[in-house]
Formats: sequence, structure tokens, C-alpha cells
Amino acid sequence: MKRLGLILFALIIGQIVFSQQILLTINGNDVTKEEFERIYLKNNNQPNSTDQDIDEYLDLFINFKLKVAEAENLGYDTTTAFLNEFNQYFSQLSEPFFVDTVYQNQLLHQAYNRLKKEVRVSYIIIKSEPTQDTIEAYNKAMLAYNRIKNGENFIDVALDVSESSSVQKDKGDGWYNKVFMMPYNLENFAFEGNIGDVSKPLFANYAYFILKITDIRTVPKRVRASHIYISLPINAPEIDSLTAMKKIDSIKTAFKNGQTFSQVASQFSDDTYSSSHGGDIGWFSTGRMLREFETATFNIKNIGDSVGPIRTAVGFHFIQLTDIEQVGSFNEEKDDLNSSISNNERSMMLQNRVYQNLMKEYNYQFTGNMNDFYTGVDSTIFQGTWTMDNFYYNNNVLFKFSDQEVTYSDFAKYLSENQRISNNANLIQFIDDKFIEFRNEIIKNYEITQLPNKNTGFKYLMQEYHDGLLLFDITNNMVWDKAVKDTVGLRNYFVQNRNKYSQKINIVVYSFSTDKLFAKTVKKISKISNQTDALNNIIKIAEKTGTSDMSGVFKQGDNVTADFVISKMQNNLISNNQIVVVDDVNKKIIILKDNLTYVKGLVTADYQDVLEKKWIAELRTKYSVEINQAVLNDIKSNN
Repeated sequence: MKRLGLILFALIIGQIVFSQQILLTINGNDVTKEEFERIYLKNNNQPNSTDQDIDEYLDLFINFKLKVAEAENLGYDTTTAFLNEFNQYFSQLSEPFFVDTVYQNQLLHQAYNRLKKEVRVSYIIIKSEPTQDTIEAYNKAMLAYNRIKNGENFIDVALDVSESSSVQKDKGDGWYNKVFMMPYNLENFAFEGNIGDVSKPLFANYAYFILKITDIRTVPKRVRASHIYISLPINAPEIDSLTAMKKIDSIKTAFKNGQTFSQVASQFSDDTYSSSHGGDIGWFSTGRMLREFETATFNIKNIGDSVGPIRTAVGFHFIQLTDIEQVGSFNEEKDDLNSSISNNERSMMLQNRVYQNLMKEYNYQFTGNMNDFYTGVDSTIFQGTWTMDNFYYNNNVLFKFSDQEVTYSDFAKYLSENQRISNNANLIQFIDDKFIEFRNEIIKNYEITQLPNKNTGFKYLMQEYHDGLLLFDITNNMVWDKAVKDTVGLRNYFVQNRNKYSQKINIVVYSFSTDKLFAKTVKKISKISNQTDALNNIIKIAEKTGTSDMSGVFKQGDNVTADFVISKMQNNLISNNQIVVVDDVNKKIIILKDNLTYVKGLVTADYQDVLEKKWIAELRTKYSVEINQAVLNDIKSNN
């Protein structure tokens, strides 16, 4: 088998065939009109581009392609770091293509319609252990179903045969269910049936379920309520019951005397947390509260109305409805529904639909026999110790699709690499599940390799990512990082262009007591080579005969001396290497110290531009660039 899981997706870029008109040929590689126009329009949304606009962008585009060509020539696209990053992008961007959007939309609308109602069901459960054949449980469930269809009471049958741990208490009543609360096949029966309908045995979660629809109601999405709670557990002592009754009477009296619900809750409620908030217990939906409490709250019609006392297993409640949230529009609920679907078995249904479609498209054929695996794999796979050596395997074809053939050995290796530690697992079920995972993975990896040829948008998007990653890596090495690391080159560039960076200057100013000392110092300094490395010697001479008036970092406008130096720099009156400014009028010597520290960011950016221009000039000499003028004219005429 072609080991699709090991295919480097980056190689696909080299396999893309562009059948469009050729605009450019750079170093023997063709660039289509379609590719150029797509990127041009993506970065230039202004209508009515001029010929000059297109020519200027084409020049930038050629520079971009030259850099990519150089990166490929230097092997940037074969490094492990590049391939790992590109493959990650490739996998992420391919995910949307593994969703059946039509089916997904159907499930979203179905869930939205079910969001508007709740279904109450009674149930009978017949368990089927993961390690057992399900036929025995199914036959038992069918006997129960036939008893009900022949007229026996559902509750009586439930009490007799249901294996639910709570059946004696709830008599099989499963209460009201919202969408996403039940396994999907059970939910389908409940939400598509009518009151009184009884299902045939439905398998879910290693058990058979028989359902009976007992009620259907329309309720708000959720409600908000406050309560006043009087604690009184079932079987409470008589004295506690008397105390509770007295408190209830006091609550009723307080209401009659005009106190608000919040005031009474703060005074009398045994729920210390909610009483400190006026009795507020927040928002809740079906299944979050005790049934009696929930029923009473959802039966209140108007916000602000109250009911009570309501008896539950833990005591008495006075309840006030404080807010209602109805189901929103489809667009308002869509994101939440999508999130619920992604965490529900519907997510697996969506995946299966995609793979079923791909299997049909690629003429998938299963040619093996799963019994070979059922007998060749043993329970050591649940201990993590099973090896392929314990299994008779060969290179016979297990399944095939398109031009791919997958062997027994391939699946056996997958099983060996994906063992699961478990004390209670069904071997056949485990092998079946792993086979589906394996098959889907193989088909998905193959489909990913076909996406660029099947989808033009995806093809160009991956081309952009491919070229963009190469552009970043090589530009970082040749320009950005190089400008930072090349400290000698950066300083030389700064010294040669010192007058451009007069936003801030670092100076020390010396004055002299006599004209003679001033002239003597100027003469001595003039004999020293005016290079930066001579700065310390110059300062020593000035310090011997003069006095430092001021020193520091200044910008234009801070003082007249700084302005004097900056004006000379800006007017190119300071030569490239000169670091001493003589103020003959005021008899001062101004030493321009190392200014690079204070303008390094600006200098670095400019130095990067210099490096890039030089690099591009070299690339244009190194690689041939041919422009198809007829195609270029066609592009201009259509803009």
C-alpha cells in the first residue's frame, strides 16, 4: 500500500498543474494569469486599476516569486521545520472539506425545530454487556415489547423486566427530554412520534430501550426564578414539621402585609445563599431542578407571579418567576446548536456521511474477511502486549479504492500501534471500531492529496501558504535577522548616513577659558583620525584643556547647542565620519558621541531596506524572468 499517512503534503504543491494562460516564467517555472490576478485582486480592492498600478504590482510580485525561487533553490522547502509547519496548515485548512454541509444544515434545522419542545417518555431497559452477544438481550426486549403491544400496561411490564436501577422508584418515567439529551435514535423516535406511541427495541449504550411517549409540551428555552425555601426532609420529626408550618404561616402573613418576595426571602428562607440575593436562584432549564419545583415554575404564566408552597423531597418552596428566555431565531441559536452537535454523536454521523460519499466516489471495495482478525487477535490487545507476530498476516488486499490497495498487514500494524488497556471490552467491537478508524484515516489522507486538483480555491490557498512560509523564512535570514546580527554592517551604514538620524543626538560640550586654549585643543583634535574608535582619545584631549558644560541625549528644540548640531547634520555639513563639531562663535567644542543606541530601530529598518534592494538586484541577475506581454495586456484591458 502507498503509505498515505507518511506523505509530505508539501510535495503536492510541486504536483499542481496550472492549465491557465502563462503570465510569467521565472527560473523555468510558470506563473499563470489566474494566480497573479487572484493575488492582485486580493490585495487591491480599488476599482479601475491603471496600467501603472498593475505594472507596479507586477514588479513587486516578481520580487516575491524570485525570493520563493531562491528559497526552493536553497532547499528551504525540504527542511523538517518547514514541512512540519506546512503540513499543519495543510491539515487545518483541509478540515472544512470533510464536512457534508448539506447534511450538517439538515441536522442543524432538525435540532432547532426540536429545541422548541420537550417530550416525556417512559422507558424499559434491557442491558447487553459489551463482552456479550446482543441477541439474547434483543430477544428479551422483544418479549417485553410484544407484551405491551398485546395490551399489558407499560408500567407493569417495566416493573417486571426493566433493568434500570431506579425503576421501582420512578416506574420507568424518564421525565421530559430536550434535544441532545438522549441517544440520537431514541431522540428520533421521541420527537417524531405521538403521545401513546411505543417503540420497538432501540439499541444504544450497550442496552435495548423500549420507549413510550407520555406527553409533549412547549416550554421556554429557560426560566429564571427566586424561591423561599423551608427545609423539611421526607420523614422529618413531628417537631420539625410544626416549625416548618409556623414559618409558612409567617411567610403568608408577610405577603398579606405587603412585603416583597425579596424581603420575605431575605427574612425567612433556609437557603442562605439565595436569601442574600433576594431568593434569586438564577437561570435553569428542564432537568436541572427537582421535578415538582420544575413543573411549578414552568407552569407560572407571567413574570412576577408566584406560587407556593410547593412540596419537594427536601421541603417547601415559594417560587416567583422573574424572567423567561424563549427560543431565538435559527441564526441566533445556530452557534450553540453547532457546538452541541460537535459534542454529540451527530458529529460522528457527519464524519461517516463524508466517508461514505468518498467511498462511493473512489469505488471502495472490501475484499478481505474480518473473521481473520476476530480469530487472529486475542485479549492481550487490551493489555497493550499484543504483537503482529501472534497473528497470521500477509500482503493480501483487505480493501481497495481508487488506485490504492490496503493489505492485511497494514491493518494489523495499525492494531498493534493502537492497543487499548481495558478490563471489560468486547474484542469484536474493538476490532470493528478500529477498522473504521483505520479505513477513514486512509481515505482521508488520500483525499487530502487530491484536494488541490479537485478545488481551485484550495489549490491556490495552499500555494499562498507554501510561498508565504518560504518568503518569511528566507527574508528573515537574508534581510531582517541579518540586519540585526550584522553589527559591523549596521554601524558602517549608520556612520555613512549619520545626518539622516538627527531626531535624537548624544553629545558632550566643552568650553574653554581662553581663545588660546580653544585654538590649541582644536588643533590637537584635528590631528586625530576622526573615526568612532578614536572618540575616547578626543574626549581626553578636550577634558585636559576645557570644561564640560553639558552632556546627554537631546532632540531638536531642547536647547540651542543641540539645535546647532542637528542643523549641521541635516544640512550635510558634518561629513560621514566626523564626530567633532567646532562652534567658533561661542568657542565650544561639541563631541558627537555614539548615537546609534538611540536611533537603532530606525537605522535597522533602513539597513534592512538596503539589504533587501541589494538582494533583489542579485536575484534578478541570477534568475531569468520572462513576461508574456500579450497576457499582461489582456489583464490590463480587463481592469
